[in-house]
Amino acid sequence: RPRRLAAQTMAASTSAFVVSVVINSAIAIVVLLAFSYLRRRSPRIYAPRRFLAEQPPPPLSDRFFGWIDVLYFSMEEIADHCGLDALAIILFMRFGLCTFLLLLIVAAIMMAINGTASCPSYTDGSCDVEGLDVISLSNIDDRSRRMWAHAIFAFLVSSIAMYELYHAYELFVKYRFRYLQRNPHLH
Repeated sequence: RPRRLAAQTMAASTSAFVVSVVINSAIAIVVLLAFSYLRRRSPRIYAPRRFLAEQPPPPLSDRFFGWIDVLYFSMEEIADHCGLDALAIILFMRFGLCTFLLLLIVAAIMMAINGTASCPSYTDGSCDVEGLDVISLSNIDDRSRRMWAHAIFAFLVSSIAMYELYHAYELFVKYRFRYLQRNPHLH
């Protein structure tokens, strides 16, 4: 009876995960499409600096997803035309995107490592790992050498993320210093 209950719980958690992914993906797509549509229809709301600033920022593409092009603007353009706040936001977005891509790659590797592990055996020799647990840490025996992969990847991801954050901070300080040099009245 406990095994049967555990199997039902695993199936329920897997289906709940899939339902959650589908619902959240649908909401994200609707919000993204709505923003892309409204941005083109109401530029005074979504890009007020183009109309109010003395030095307006460079115009974004009028394509449906043209707002993504801002990630490819040079740091000088963003700092000069949009200000330091916009530069900080763009640097943070780039940092988040790089970290997300890194975590995506690491997650794929870790799921492969976990998924190919032999099931940890219980005292009676049974194995109840099913559903999403097959690709999780619970599929690895406590004394397995595969545990080192988790520790090594945690160290690597943390180190790379700290380096990227430090690099973004250095870049921001450089542009802030340049901005303050150009505007001595702000000291």
